[in-house]
Amino acid sequence: MKLTDGKKVIAIELKERGENGWSGDLSKEFFNAGALVHLDTTDAYQVEDVDACIARAEQWRDGAPLPESRLVKCRTFAHGDVLTVFYNGLDTDGLLYYMDQYGDYRISTGDTDAVLAHPIDVADVRWDEERGWMMADGSALPWAE
Repeated sequence: MKLTDGKKVIAIELKERGENGWSGDLSKEFFNAGALVHLDTTDAYQVEDVDACIARAEQWRDGAPLPESRLVKCRTFAHGDVLTVFYNGLDTDGLLYYMDQYGDYRISTGDTDAVLAHPIDVADVRWDEERGWMMADGSALPWAE
């Protein structure tokens, strides 16, 4: 199942080992999907805090009666070729932060793409026609080495 808190989208799967092997995915029952709002734009269920959901799933796994009898798989969900991490919720400047398949943080306008040294606040970044990506104060963007 996919979950989002508006900052990131994850895919999470919960399984339990029985006499006949692993069960099907139990995540929809565990997170009570029927009581959550489903967002068509991300095909994910809206939750308050994705990280809290991951922590709950890990507690469930760790509370198993037998070691390794419960499985939790979790990953940041891919949008096309990229993995979304942060985005500008106001979408006023069209900036998109994401983590690529190699774990590099990137910033993109759709036309231009660059690797960052670490995630930064989208409000602190702007595109300069002459110099490219810059911090809002005019300093250089923290590019990856």
